[in-house]
Amino acid sequence: MEFEAPPLPYSRRALAPTISEDALKEHYEKHFRGYVEKLNATPQVSQAPDATPLEKFILNGAKASWKELSTGVIPPVPQPTHLFDMAAQVYNHVFFWNSLKNKGGGEPEGEVAKGVEAYGGLEKLRKDVVEAGAAVFGSGWVWICAKDEKLVLLRGLGATLPIIYDGYVPLLTIDVWEHAYYLDYKSDRKRYIEQVFDNLLNWGFANENLENA
Repeated sequence: MEFEAPPLPYSRRALAPTISEDALKEHYEKHFRGYVEKLNATPQVSQAPDATPLEKFILNGAKASWKELSTGVIPPVPQPTHLFDMAAQVYNHVFFWNSLKNKGGGEPEGEVAKGVEAYGGLEKLRKDVVEAGAAVFGSGWVWICAKDEKLVLLRGLGATLPIIYDGYVPLLTIDVWEHAYYLDYKSDRKRYIEQVFDNLLNWGFANENLENA
């Protein structure tokens, strides 16, 4: 079988000035399409039956031994395998594209708003998301999730994502790999996360994910 790279859910200019057209083009065309091509080149995918879900490759690839890291917002992460990394990065990027929208950010609505209020409010969530994303060592993701009917954060190193953990429902994510922000923000990852949170987060997508959990 073979996966195709789904198109962006908006134009390449839609996220500017927070994420420039050039940065989004580079991210989508070079990095995301590269993950799709490398995933399709793995024997596990190329020899698989048609319509095998992407999630199956992620979970199969995550069956490697677990490495214990410090607690907090970091659960244990799987030792990376090529299959896991490629499959998870394809999933993560599609989720990231949908986590953003033109004129996003602001106050959440619906059930997610209740979760944000129970978390301690939007300012606390923003502070914690920025701190979690800025603290990722090297490359990774910061995820806003639901778990046990509460909002929680997951700081994912490399390609780590919530669906490999029992009970975690991904709602939104911010890519904190350097290629996601360097063209626009150089090494200022913290400012990039702040700008994405304030101007682009798609709370409607978060509500959809919560409703479908």
